[in-house]
Amino acid sequence: MNAVDYHNNKSIAVVDDEEDNVTLFTKVIQDNGHKVKGFTSPIIILDYIHKHPDEFGLIIVDYRMSPMQRDERYLAKYRQ
Repeated sequence: MNAVDYHNNKSIAVVDDEEDNVTLFTKVIQDNGHKVKGFTSPIIILDYIHKHPDEFGLIIVDYRMSPMQRDERYLAKYRQ
């Protein structure tokens, strides 16, 4: 059993401010038989998750994105 099966076969999200990285990772994940969505903006994925809270079983995030994009005060409002 892999992590995606464990999470009821939900989608995987990939978040990176480099579009080439998002394209690469989503292709590799899709080629391995998983559902995946890629995002280049943490703001967009946070809004998406807020509207679709049960869609993702795993979120892969680039923590080296610009500090402004990782602003903890902004993220805190979605942790409710």
